[in-house]
Formats: sequence, structure tokens, C-alpha cells
Amino acid sequence: MRTTHLHLSILLSIGLCLCLSCGQKQTDLSRAHALLDEAETAVQRHDAAEAIRHLHECQLILEGYPAERDFRRTVLSLLGDAYFEQKNYAESLPVYQEFLSLCETDREKSIACHDLSSYFVMTEQPDSALFYAHRSLSHALADGDSLKTAYRLHSLALAHNVFQQPDSALVYARQALAYVPSAEPKGTYYYAIGTLLYDADAPADSVSLYMAQAAADTTYEGRFNTLYILSELAEEQGNYPTALDYLYRYTDHLDSLYVAERGVDVQQLVYEYQTQLQVAQERKRGERLLWMMGTAFLLAVSVLMVLWLYNKRHKEQLSMRMVALRRLQEEEYMQSEAHIADNMRQISSLKSQIEDLGTENKQLRQQLERQIEKMEAENKLTQLIIDDREARQAEVKSSAIYTELMALADSGKTLRPEHEGPIEALLDATYPDFRKNLSVNQAESPFEYQLCLLTKLGVRSSIIAVLTSHTPSGISRAKERLYAKLTGNVGKAADFDRYIANLS
Repeated sequence: MRTTHLHLSILLSIGLCLCLSCGQKQTDLSRAHALLDEAETAVQRHDAAEAIRHLHECQLILEGYPAERDFRRTVLSLLGDAYFEQKNYAESLPVYQEFLSLCETDREKSIACHDLSSYFVMTEQPDSALFYAHRSLSHALADGDSLKTAYRLHSLALAHNVFQQPDSALVYARQALAYVPSAEPKGTYYYAIGTLLYDADAPADSVSLYMAQAAADTTYEGRFNTLYILSELAEEQGNYPTALDYLYRYTDHLDSLYVAERGVDVQQLVYEYQTQLQVAQERKRGERLLWMMGTAFLLAVSVLMVLWLYNKRHKEQLSMRMVALRRLQEEEYMQSEAHIADNMRQISSLKSQIEDLGTENKQLRQQLERQIEKMEAENKLTQLIIDDREARQAEVKSSAIYTELMALADSGKTLRPEHEGPIEALLDATYPDFRKNLSVNQAESPFEYQLCLLTKLGVRSSIIAVLTSHTPSGISRAKERLYAKLTGNVGKAADFDRYIANLS
């Protein structure tokens, strides 16, 4: 009873520690999520310094939780972008590199390589910039996202254009346009091709064609640049009314963009209020989670109690099976001793017959003496076999591999392939002809072979069940089937044990 109470106290202490650990983890992660929300709000306000401060604090929390890889990737991506916005490129590089090292999917690797390419473009390192741009494109292609592939091709075209490679830039810009899904707007891609043609002094008709398509399909914010270039092209062609019309539309877009920027400021204020409200809700959700963790702890203790009782009952059943096996072994030894005693009685009877005969029949006397010698030799041989069997069994049970097998069974672990070699070596040293005689009788399957080896070692069926991931009843049925296969006779598991014990 004292042991039971001690076990219960240990289980309760472990469960309480787990509960406190989970609660602390949930509190830390809730704080980290709140910091991430504050950093995103600062990014919306274009306050990169505040965003960096919150993200660094979030990183310090996440250092204690290496399993939160998705969270860490999000923080690193935002931190690198914040440094980039500050034009603090030296600080953004190691952040982007760590972000890439944590990426697992092609989509994430494509984003990380694109960020590194942007860094090398801004620091005017063409070889590295184009290398990471191509890697980003490769991961986008592997991911199978056509829109993402189009965007990476577009970025690659821009990089080539920055480093004075207009021909390559035009090739990648046309490929990007081909990858854009039909349902997506293509104005940006038309604009990229148009500007490349415009810079290369291509015919005005070709440039105007792409710019007109860009103006019809681009975003509202990007349309005014297109209108300005269309105005210049119309002026070059001498079409002044059309050029003036494009200039009026260009001016209207500039006015509209100013109004839109004021609307964005108002939206940022609304977003900040919503973020504060969300943080308060997260705090309440954390309190509710603590109550749920307490309930879960009580349930876990109940489950552990049930498992402990089940384990105790299982050990009692194993103990009963061990007693039954020992009783069976004792019966076998008693049968051998009874055979010796029976022979001794027959010897005594024959000796008395010899004494009665005296010298009347010398030939019969000699025959009886030879029979006595034969029985005595048989008794000695039987005793030698028993002594040899006991000595070999003692040698087996004192071996390192037998001790390791028992330790594996006590811990609930299974037999591994590397154990088979030491078992075979032990049996070859103890029973030199056993495996050869066993192979003649065709125990072919790996499981049957393991069953024969473990039985020859004297391992109980219950232990064999643990080592081979079977139930004790399954091991008994396997022994019956294997006995019939090896001998051609129907028998029980005990018959198989005796057969293997006598096989040498």
C-alpha cells in the first residue's frame, strides 16, 4: 500500500510539472503572438524601428521553443523585411540566411531565395543576385504555382535589367507573361515588357500596344506611370490630342492617389484598434486554456492510474505463467529421475535373480550381467545428459546476450536484427549441431527461426511474446504449428519446447 501511494505521488508530481510546463509554454507563445501582432501593426505604420524591437523580443522567446519552426520563419521573414525597409542591408542578410535554413517546402524556399536576391540587387552584387533569383525560380517551378512562377520570372527580368542585361530581361519578362493564369490581371507584366521595349528604343507601335494593355489591366496605383509613357509615345508619333488626353488622365490619377493615401491612414488606425482588441481576447483565451489544462491534468492522472493497475495485473499474469513453466520443467526432471529409479529397481530385481540362479546357468548369468551393465551405462548416460543440459542452460542464462534479452523484455522493447548474431554465436558455442539440425528440418521463415533460437535459449513464451511483438497465445499457436511442420505430428506448445530442448 505504501508503494502504491508513493507511485501515485510520483505520478501526480509529474503530471503537475507537465501542466505547469504546458501553461508556461502557452503563456510564452501567447506573448510571442502578441509581439508579432504589434510588429505587424508597426510595419503597417511604416515604423520599422519599432517593428524590429518587437520582433527581436519575439525571437528571444522563441529561442526556448525550437519546435516552433513555422512561427520562427514568420518572425525572421518580417525582421529581414524591416531591416530591408530601413536600408540596413548588413543586418538583413544573416536574418534572410537563417530564414532560408529553416525553410522546408519549395514555396518557403522560393520566398527566402527571392529575399536574398533582393538584398544582393540592392548591394550591387550581380552574380549572387542572379544566382538566388534563379534558385527562387527553380523552387517556384517545383512548387507548381503558376502565378508564383510568373512573379519569380518577373523579378528575374528586373534583376537582369538592373545589371544592364536588357536582352535577358526581355526574355524573362515574356516568359513571366506566359505563366500568368488567365484569371489573374496581367497589367504589371505588360508594363514590364513595354518599359523594356521603350528603354531599348523599340518601335513606338510595339511599345504602345503593351502599354495600352497594361493600362487596361493593371492596378489603379500603377496605372498613372503607364499613362505617362503612353502620353510620351503619342507625342513622339505627333498625335498631340491623344498625348494631351493621356496627360489629363495621368493628372486625375495623381489626385486620386493622394485621397487614397489619406484613406490608408484611417485604415491603419482602425487596424491598431482591432489589434488591441485581439490581444485582449487572446489573454482571455489563455485563461480559459489554463482551466482546460487543469481538467486535462486530472484526466491524465486518471488514465495513468488505470494504466498502472493494468500493468500490475499484467505482471501478476506473467508471474503465474512463470510458475506454470517452472512446474513443467520440474515435471520433466521428475520424469527423468523416475526413469532412473525404475531402472535401479529393475537392476535390483535382476541382481536378486542372479543370486537365486547361482552357478546353475552361467550363460544366463552372463546375459543378465551384460543387461545390468547396459542399464547402468544408460543411467550414467541419462544423468550425463541431464547434467550437460543443466550446465549448458546455466551457461546460456549467465551470458551477456541472455541478460540483454531479459532487460529488453522488462522494458517492453522488441528484438532487433543486431541481436540475432550474438544469439547464433552463443548457440553455436553451446549446442554446436543445433542450427545445422534445425535447418535440415526446414524452419524457414524469420519469425520461426527466431522462435526456435529463443526457445533453445530457454526463454519463456511470455518473454518471447514481448521480444517479437506477439501475444503469449499467439506464441503458443505458433509453436503448435511449427511442431507439426518439423515433426509431422500434432502437438502442444510444451511438445515443441521438449523437441527443441532435445534437438542438438
